[in-house]
Amino acid sequence: MAKLREETEALELEASRLQSRLSLLEQRYALMVTSASWRRAVDLRGRVKKWTNLRAFPRRLARLVSRYWRRGVRQLEIQSVCDATMDNGTFRPKGSHPGALLTCPDGQSLPTGWILLELELSRCDGASTAVIVSDDSLGFSMHGMFAIGRLTPGRSQHLVRLPATTKRLRLDIKGDHPLRFTAIKATHLGQIQLLYQLLQYQPSGLPGFIGLLVKKGVHQAKIDLLAPIRSGLAAGYRIWAARFDSLDQEDLAAIGRQIEDFAYRPLISIVMPTYNSHPDYLAAALDSVLAQAYSNWELCIADDCSPEPAGKAVLRRYAEKDRRIKLTFRTENGNISAATNSAIDLAEGEFTALMDHDDLLPAHALYRLVLELQDHPEADILYSSEDKIDEAGERWGPYFKQDWNYDLFLGQNLVSHLGVYRTALLKKIGGFQLGYEGSQDYDLAIRALEATRHDKVRRIPDVLYHWRVFSTSGSFSTTQQGR
Repeated sequence: MAKLREETEALELEASRLQSRLSLLEQRYALMVTSASWRRAVDLRGRVKKWTNLRAFPRRLARLVSRYWRRGVRQLEIQSVCDATMDNGTFRPKGSHPGALLTCPDGQSLPTGWILLELELSRCDGASTAVIVSDDSLGFSMHGMFAIGRLTPGRSQHLVRLPATTKRLRLDIKGDHPLRFTAIKATHLGQIQLLYQLLQYQPSGLPGFIGLLVKKGVHQAKIDLLAPIRSGLAAGYRIWAARFDSLDQEDLAAIGRQIEDFAYRPLISIVMPTYNSHPDYLAAALDSVLAQAYSNWELCIADDCSPEPAGKAVLRRYAEKDRRIKLTFRTENGNISAATNSAIDLAEGEFTALMDHDDLLPAHALYRLVLELQDHPEADILYSSEDKIDEAGERWGPYFKQDWNYDLFLGQNLVSHLGVYRTALLKKIGGFQLGYEGSQDYDLAIRALEATRHDKVRRIPDVLYHWRVFSTSGSFSTTQQGR
């Protein structure tokens, strides 16, 4: 009995010791889980836990490899062409804007993100250049556009980053010579493959990049590594505009000859509100109107009681230079809607085009408008694609609009610039409605559409308006909307 009592006391002593040990461990655990290092390591512990699940290891390993290596190759095919024909696999340009629509076969989706695009040509009879433009389901956009450059027989590779919303690609060709594409591939690059491709742009290759890492750190090294690609993408639209959307004297002469053959030559009234206009940008806007290849126009300008005299002096000087420029100086300050209505009151043309006081029209803008009216004289509303232009005159941010789409119009102002309305329609609806400044163009388009039919809306698929946007204050339409 005494022995049993001794064993019981020993067990109780051991239990007490273990209880003390457990209390100490609990205190240490509480300190550990509330420490900053424990909180920072939560992601690492979760990953370790996942990787210790051996049954899921092969799948996770495959996912890791696909992330850092190439993710797959898509063979692209030419679905359709415009201003060109396909003759036994040979692309033959025929019109002024030849191009080919590229899609994946069997309904496969296009890869997006960083892409290595490979073009292989077996025939290229002369000098031709190309650019790629992406379609994000709202129309072809320059956000994913890049220049291919000169096409030559053989294989060429081009690194590009396509937006995640890309649905289709369009290959625009500049040149009149037949081309035969034997293969067009798009490869989605993983991070290791992307690094390998980017290093091709580094003069010193991998050693130079390692030195960049040591000297500037990971973040700045990544920025410097991507800089040549990003600058190339940013310049893509400017390259495209210079190659495909610029007129020379031969082009203007051909346009002049075609205008002489027009059976229908309506007077076009361009209405322009002004307020404290910057003299240089106002003069540039007026010069762009004076340079129009189609000459049957009038420019109706209403100054909204500007306190600054410099812009008014420019207006008077240009009005003396050309009798087609009409001026009215409002005696009281209203806002952009009121000033535009005053300009519309001056309009005598059959059609009225809207223009801000610091924007630009390309020389063929009114010509393309009247060319469209040759085939569709019944049109009441016409609109074109547009882009933006900065203080230095660099074009950027294009909006390539699609054919009339009422559902899309309900979500955004598809008309916008260059927007042209039958003057009788504008006066029927009372012009601009005060109180909608900031969305005045959209409100006008909605009310004009309610007063006509959808089949009287026409799209002109050219960039006919350069919308001036300033880096510090936006555009005239947005900064002067509510004076």
